[in-house]
Amino acid sequence: MTRVFSYPLVIMAVYYRYKTKPMKNTKTKLMAALCLTIVWLSACAPNSTPNPENKTKTQSPTLNSFTYQNPIKVADDEIRDPTILKYQNKYYLTATGRKQRHETVNIWVSGNLTQWVHAKTIAKVGEPVTWCTENLWAPELRHYDGKFYITFNCPTSDIPRKRARGGALLVADEILGDYQVLTADKPIASPNDTHLFKDDDGKVYSVNTGGWLTQVDLNTGKPIGERKQIYPFGEKGNWDARLNEGPALFKRNGKYYLWVVGKYLVGDEIGIGLATADNIWGPYTKDSRNPIFGSSLCNQTQGCPYDELNHCHPFEGPDGKDWFSCFAKFNSGPNAGEHLYIDRMIWSDNGQLNLNLSWQPQTVEW
Repeated sequence: MTRVFSYPLVIMAVYYRYKTKPMKNTKTKLMAALCLTIVWLSACAPNSTPNPENKTKTQSPTLNSFTYQNPIKVADDEIRDPTILKYQNKYYLTATGRKQRHETVNIWVSGNLTQWVHAKTIAKVGEPVTWCTENLWAPELRHYDGKFYITFNCPTSDIPRKRARGGALLVADEILGDYQVLTADKPIASPNDTHLFKDDDGKVYSVNTGGWLTQVDLNTGKPIGERKQIYPFGEKGNWDARLNEGPALFKRNGKYYLWVVGKYLVGDEIGIGLATADNIWGPYTKDSRNPIFGSSLCNQTQGCPYDELNHCHPFEGPDGKDWFSCFAKFNSGPNAGEHLYIDRMIWSDNGQLNLNLSWQPQTVEW
């Protein structure tokens, strides 16, 4: 306010100066009038000093959120061995369906991971893979270099109790097909639960039951070179002595992470084990916490309702981070059967991986 009251004094001084001493010419008069006008306008201008009380408050960024609760029902079917692929803001699910007794390979689609609809049947027993004449299970969907690949498994021999098992491979330009057979004569890899992994150098591998790793050619549908067992069965008494299947391989920060499904020789507890390596061919070091997820963890957690958690695979979640899917089994109750389970991977600062266990509503914000 001090500045506003000082300007009239200046104006009066200028006026008195030119009244007592008349200006000699018109140009001088105009300049004086202009100066008086500028001074007066400056006096009337509002004070530009910021007022702390009128500061605009910084608004918090808008949060995205996603709420989910396990288990998740997939259409009207029970499912096991699920894998999820995120593509163009939608999620595509393949799984072993229970309703049709392993007779078909299907794709379900969802915009939010919680509501699924059947999109298409991709394969049936004997069609289009003629040597798959009985039971199809554990299908997986992959997207590499603009093409889509589906693998699924089936017996390759009719000899009772000695049935070899292997993986069929199909390819398409669109996610829902039409899919063409690349393994018309024999499996791309064996034995069971074929899982494809593409490394940073462009090479593609199949990991199968028993911890067998094989490099494969996606153009021909054939293996390259000899396979190697990178995760052997555990010794008697270990948690993975009886079962070693359902593998999943992924890579983070230059390190390879391998999940396998294991089981004790005695009892029904099934768990998910973790092994890590710096080279895809190994050696792989089994995590000292194994099994890091599954029935044993549930049994140690108060209120956990699951009778089995099995066959986990990684996928990109709604927040763009690492998530995983598996199937949850209930022996009785309103959720009796096998259903989809999804949750977050949790990475510690030292790179240790944990899998979140939940059955109450969960909300993730980002």
